[in-house]
Amino acid sequence: NTFGRAFLNTKIKSIHGDKLNFKTALKRSIFVSAAGMGFGIPILNIICFFFSYRDLKGHGMSTWDHKIGTVTLYGKVSMSRLCIAGSLPMGMLAAGFYI
Repeated sequence: NTFGRAFLNTKIKSIHGDKLNFKTALKRSIFVSAAGMGFGIPILNIICFFFSYRDLKGHGMSTWDHKIGTVTLYGKVSMSRLCIAGSLPMGMLAAGFYI
């Protein structure tokens, strides 16, 4: 679990409910970077975001979770945590302009 997942009460498990092993977690990370974020390439990532969102809304599951056999579980998150998580990127952006 990353800090962000723990903070927002999100877990990634196998379809059977087991913890992911290193190989599966690595495959999922690479798949998310490629298919979900287009390796951060400016125009490509917008296209990947669009298709990932469409797949998630249409099937209720992301493409990489379906292909690799993982499930994303979401727990309850308080409004204060959502506000903090939403303000962190804005604070980092403001700090970048200041520096």
